[in-house]
Amino acid sequence: MDVLDRMSADDFEEIVVLNNNSSGLKGFIAIHDTTLGPALGGTRLWRYGSEEEALGDVMRLAQAMTLKASVAGLDCGGGKAVVMDSPSLKREAAFRALGKYVESLGGRFFTARDVGTTTEDIAVLRKETRWATDESNPNLGDLNFYTALGTLQGIRAGAAVGLKKDSLAGLTVAVQGAGAVGAVLTEMLTSERAKVLVAEPDPERRERISRISGVSLVKPEEIMGVKCDVLAPCALGGVINSETVNTIRAKVIAGCANNILADESLGDALAQRGLIYVPDFVINSGALIQGANFYLKDKRDNAADVKKIYDVALEILTTALKEGRSTNSVAESIALARLKRPKTYEHIYGRSHA
Repeated sequence: MDVLDRMSADDFEEIVVLNNNSSGLKGFIAIHDTTLGPALGGTRLWRYGSEEEALGDVMRLAQAMTLKASVAGLDCGGGKAVVMDSPSLKREAAFRALGKYVESLGGRFFTARDVGTTTEDIAVLRKETRWATDESNPNLGDLNFYTALGTLQGIRAGAAVGLKKDSLAGLTVAVQGAGAVGAVLTEMLTSERAKVLVAEPDPERRERISRISGVSLVKPEEIMGVKCDVLAPCALGGVINSETVNTIRAKVIAGCANNILADESLGDALAQRGLIYVPDFVINSGALIQGANFYLKDKRDNAADVKKIYDVALEILTTALKEGRSTNSVAESIALARLKRPKTYEHIYGRSHA
């Protein structure tokens, strides 16, 4: 399938191919949908095996951002940028070049930090464009906190439906990944008096997380099959696949990693096993809610809006059980319902005078 066929299949608006020989920049910007507003999405730096892999990743992530923004009720769409890491990449020059690409889009794409990129990278990018998050702005707040807060709401909703528990106290939650968000989530869970099992390959992170009362460490290769009430994948996506789907011993799956399911059909497999999967793009939208409301509406503290994720997740889970559908298909239906308006782009280019 060529690029245009792939774009047509998932209703993509635009793919920008990035190439700058002097800096070694190679990659893509994908704008999936701007029906509700400008496309928001992070910039990822990753060592991809091929252009095909990078293109597939940026399209998958951009589409997920559209669904995430829509189901959260935000006035924005989804996009993503990926930079292909390589020995020839001159990092600072590459992000300056990327900034010029982003600026040329005139606000249709607003970006931020993602996997592999740092606050310094985005600061460099901001030298060339207005359309990127300024994490040095104290009014923006800690985006990791908001992502963790939203994930906590999803876990609470999953426990309410799947475990018939209105509290996390005494429940065992297995957290895969103690990075920037996973570590904050772990602290929140222990504050809720949950027992937390954590798998983290990085020695320094593992040491820090082990100091938290109520936390026990698990080997990374064992976490997907560990006995627990809730499994919270908080690292890279695709961890629930054709092999792991039958080894999960948790009743509820709710984590902040993007694209936890390697294939959307696995949502049906989880439902057939009687497991409650809280869709990741529903519950990991805390940072997006905070960032979108801050930049688009000048609203500084959106914790109350992030906590509404609990109600959204609860509706999705109960509807899925009632209708005998997978939770991810229900969540996608809710998101797509807001995207039925014709794509006129009037919010970007102004009203037509025709």
